[in-house]
Amino acid sequence: MRSSCVLLTALVALAAYYVYIPLPSSVSDPWKLMLLDATFRGAQQVSNLIHSLGLSHHLIALNFIIVSFGKKSAWSSAQVKVTDTDFDGVEVRVFEGSPKPEEPLRRSVVYIHGGGWALASAKIRYYDELCTAMAEELNAVIVSIE
Repeated sequence: MRSSCVLLTALVALAAYYVYIPLPSSVSDPWKLMLLDATFRGAQQVSNLIHSLGLSHHLIALNFIIVSFGKKSAWSSAQVKVTDTDFDGVEVRVFEGSPKPEEPLRRSVVYIHGGGWALASAKIRYYDELCTAMAEELNAVIVSIE
């Protein structure tokens, strides 16, 4: 029992050491920033370990970790219809705002998220919410490229 308490104390101390980074006092919610930073560093170190073991390329492993936590399936609402489809072999997610009778033709936006050649996916929650908001606000068809 005593050895497990010592081990637990050591693990908590190591975790606190790993998470803590000095930040300016003007930063609001410093612990949120520290935890986010520790999460990103941890994901990057796990992907580097996978690469070192020869299991996969580190960017493929990192992309898998990122997409695992944030991927969202196509979900339509009353204001926006969302569909996953292919445009000539390219996966896209289409967001269609509700049509307005006074506007027979709607504008469109082709959304290409940054860093897509290496990391993340157009189907993660952040990009999905952004494209939904654009489709509602602009009354447009948003095509988000995977």
